[in-house]
Amino acid sequence: YDHRPDQVLTEETVTEPTLYSTLLISIFFIVASSRY
Repeated sequence: YDHRPDQVLTEETVTEPTLYSTLLISIFFIVASSRY
């Protein structure tokens, strides 16, 4: 990836990374609930 300004990164990080973050958080809680 090219080193872009923070403004462009913030605009791009609003769409896709939110989906990935929600998936990671959901998986984290599932693993945590399964362990404890």
